[in-house]
Amino acid sequence: MDETARDIIAALRLGTVPAVGLSQLAAGRGRELAELDEQLDYVAQGKSCIKFVCGDFGSGKSFFCELVLERAYERNFAASEVVVSPDVPLSKLAVVIGKTFAAVRLPEKRTACALSDLLEKWLQNLLRKVAALEGLKLSDAKSFAQLNKLALVKVEEELSAVHGLDATFANVVKVYLQARVRRDSVLASDALGWLKGASNLPAARKHQLGVKGELSPLAARNFINGLLHLLRNSGYAGLVWVIDEVETVQRLPNVHQRENSYKSLRELVDQVAKADFPGLMLLVTGTPRLFEDARYGIPSYEPLQHRIEEMKSPSGQRALSQPLLRLSGFDFDRLLEVGKKAREIHGRAFSWRPDERLCDGDVKRLAEMAVNGFGGHVERTPRRFLKETVHFCDVLLEHPTLTAEEYLADEATLGARLSSPGSRYTVPMDSTPSSA
Repeated sequence: MDETARDIIAALRLGTVPAVGLSQLAAGRGRELAELDEQLDYVAQGKSCIKFVCGDFGSGKSFFCELVLERAYERNFAASEVVVSPDVPLSKLAVVIGKTFAAVRLPEKRTACALSDLLEKWLQNLLRKVAALEGLKLSDAKSFAQLNKLALVKVEEELSAVHGLDATFANVVKVYLQARVRRDSVLASDALGWLKGASNLPAARKHQLGVKGELSPLAARNFINGLLHLLRNSGYAGLVWVIDEVETVQRLPNVHQRENSYKSLRELVDQVAKADFPGLMLLVTGTPRLFEDARYGIPSYEPLQHRIEEMKSPSGQRALSQPLLRLSGFDFDRLLEVGKKAREIHGRAFSWRPDERLCDGDVKRLAEMAVNGFGGHVERTPRRFLKETVHFCDVLLEHPTLTAEEYLADEATLGARLSSPGSRYTVPMDSTPSSA
């Protein structure tokens, strides 16, 4: 039994993006992924890069970014994803950075916050360094107090050398180390909470952490440098940081909020350009309107627009290496390919041959129903179509006498299930739709 295949099928049954094995479902993104692979290799050398990923709703931006993260994990990168929203406004970068720390994932821990794991690993490495330098043994209880005292000094030395890092970062990491030594779980939790952006700590508890007031935007941005230092000195290649759904900024009613949001991005772009973030790949996602709307989108803020504006050749070709990476639309051929891949994965998950009972023509017929159910919009159908494809395979596996023709015969039921809310199912198309 293939456990990864089982995990993929379990996610598709729920209509969600699988947490593992995404490359097994990928279709038609070879050139874009090759570009990001090259950038990951570049960043792993202590460099930094930024990509603005442009794609319409349903074009697969989220899937693409998750696929990049999967490939990053394979190269020993950590990752963090933040979704811009009214609660996480891009104009308040300290909030965004806090959420970034709260969302840190490691290759060995991809489904929950791994910040405490990272700190523990970094501190253990630090203790080993100090022990080696001072000729002390980690296992010697008599030298334990001296070792921890020296480690606190080493924490300050290492973090004070990080370019532009606010002193409060080192203070909080030191407090976390002291709390772990004293087995003070409350203080250790406060330290982690503050790094994750907790704003509701009482003044007395903030005082224990050695912090006060709010972080300036510059100090907040440079916290990313602190995170990168922890990662690189714990043996990781760096960080892939995804800032998702930036198109949310366009809906802000206040022009100053929009400008401050775009200013935050511009400042991040400039720090990447100056190599202030060694080991960072930053992916910023948005819809075409974000990159094209002169009134509410990025073009309304010229300093950012000038840095990332899309370049084309006289005949319209784009270079994938430029800052703006535009994802092409999802077409019918791609949809069909993904459906066949889901069928094949189902076979590996449950050790059977679904292609012997669900032929390519049946998969195509189901795909046509799905596209019709979404009014011909191929790019909106993948999630519902894949869920139905998995159900098709499940039913055939559990009911050996059922045929694909019998399953597909009830077009009314299938059509209703494959339709978007409010749409009306029509007769399956006679011909394959043209590519989007």
